[in-house]
Amino acid sequence: MSVCSKILLQINTKLGGILYKIQDKSLNDRKLMAIGVNSSHIKGKGTGVGMVATINDSFTNFFSKEAIIKEENYKEHLQYNLSNFIELAIGAYMKENKNYPRGIIIYRQGVSLQQKEYLKEEIAKIDFTCKTKNILLFIML
Repeated sequence: MSVCSKILLQINTKLGGILYKIQDKSLNDRKLMAIGVNSSHIKGKGTGVGMVATINDSFTNFFSKEAIIKEENYKEHLQYNLSNFIELAIGAYMKENKNYPRGIIIYRQGVSLQQKEYLKEEIAKIDFTCKTKNILLFIML
């Protein structure tokens, strides 16, 4: 029975179902958006970047986007994709809630040593977007 339950939970998740819902009222009232970003090199193709953002207070609705970035002008393309994604995710949050999130927490995975050199520029672009909308920004690397 436990094997069947686990298979059904996996099917539910792959179909867009939710396994867990945050019910802590103090967290829900904070109007936060959580964003996860990960990148991975794809041999011969470039770098794949996956991004997902929560767009409701219980963290059960999501906005996502992926991109394949060619190696030439990698730095500029990655920064464009991330800042563009943040703009789109904030727009999706606004559409769902009729207001901006008060804060955004970004978990940025897949940062290599050479990427850390220009992360400051990436963060500055995202920070500018958030400041223009009066949104607090928290980044975890």
